[in-house]
Amino acid sequence: SPEPRRENLFVLFFFCKFAQVWRIAPLQSDGINDQQGNFMRWCNALLEARKRMDGAEHIVLTVNLLWRMWKARNDKSV
Repeated sequence: SPEPRRENLFVLFFFCKFAQVWRIAPLQSDGINDQQGNFMRWCNALLEARKRMDGAEHIVLTVNLLWRMWKARNDKSV
């Protein structure tokens, strides 16, 4: 049987049950597979969005989703 995926930030934010939010978020996730396994490289790619006209909003929404996933993941009452 395949070895379970070791949890790291990339797995937490993109492959755990909370990561399903990306499917409904109004954000493009093009290139996510290129960054797979390297959270810092993904963050740097995200910050490139600031060069776009709507880039600041994209970054704010993304960071908000990451924070909410982190909080939900660590909520012991769930």
